[in-house]
Amino acid sequence: MAVQALAHLSVSGDLAALLCEFLRQRGDLNNPLYSRLLRFDANKRLTFTQWWQALDELQRIYPDLPVSVLVGESVKASHLGVIGYLTQACHNVLEAFQRFERYQRLLHDGDKARLVVDGDTVGLVWSRDYEASTQISDEVFIVGMMTFIRSMTGREDLNAVRADFFWQESSNTSALVAALGGDVCFEKEANALWLPLSALQLPVKQFDFALRGLLEQQAEGLLSGLNRDEDFIHAFHTELLRALQNSDPKVGRVAKALAMSERTLVRRLEEQGTNFREALLQLRLQLACQYLSEQRLTLTEIALLLGYSEQAAFARTFRKLTGQTPRTYQQDAIRRRRQ
Repeated sequence: MAVQALAHLSVSGDLAALLCEFLRQRGDLNNPLYSRLLRFDANKRLTFTQWWQALDELQRIYPDLPVSVLVGESVKASHLGVIGYLTQACHNVLEAFQRFERYQRLLHDGDKARLVVDGDTVGLVWSRDYEASTQISDEVFIVGMMTFIRSMTGREDLNAVRADFFWQESSNTSALVAALGGDVCFEKEANALWLPLSALQLPVKQFDFALRGLLEQQAEGLLSGLNRDEDFIHAFHTELLRALQNSDPKVGRVAKALAMSERTLVRRLEEQGTNFREALLQLRLQLACQYLSEQRLTLTEIALLLGYSEQAAFARTFRKLTGQTPRTYQQDAIRRRRQ
């Protein structure tokens, strides 16, 4: 099966509030990132690219902190949206895991977790059907999952048996071990969080049968809407990429390729919490990061491929979006591969 693109897919807009919480805990309310995150609408979705950029920016702001671990340890139900409140209203951990399996797209697109029992352990094991996320993002999700399980059961003494990561060993390994309370393994086939099998029967302290039913109805409605939107998002990004490759990334051209009016395309994009200019900017950034990491093209060639009239304009835009020059980003990518 071909690996599917992830960068243009999305995560819950509630995760912006999680990063705001992290900055609030450090009293860093005047940081420009905090202001940008506050403007995100929790009812809209963040693209993975936006989510990755925000996490990378946090790590640059706090280079000496294990940002992924600290963000994961800040997770609360309110940062997970409906799926957070729904699992918190379940009878026990098994029921909560089953609801998470069913509705996890409300939290993030891309690879899906499945419940796996192996002897006296049980794990949430993520698929590998999509391109890799980022290491910092995956660490946030694993630590955040453990944090939330402890919170909803009231069992702060509950520890993971093991956490598996697809990535090479992290500079945050000791912090991950301390946060998860179990072994941390790298270069595994898939990301996974493993718990004692007995954890499935732990009661959820805020179990509410009636509320669970209401939240499940809401989750079904939201999931249905996401499934309808997925076809549009895929078709839009396919045509936008084609238009960019043909040096004509105009809203009219893309709308015509999608057999809709410009006004309809604008409205559909607004429903996704974005606009044509932002989508084009994010696509250019995604491709720029890919080309820079591959090191097959010069900066001038990358700029021309992405539709910039000169290398300087590309460099200015890239630095504004990432906080790094293209050259610095490329050097960092080389260093990460050698680690």
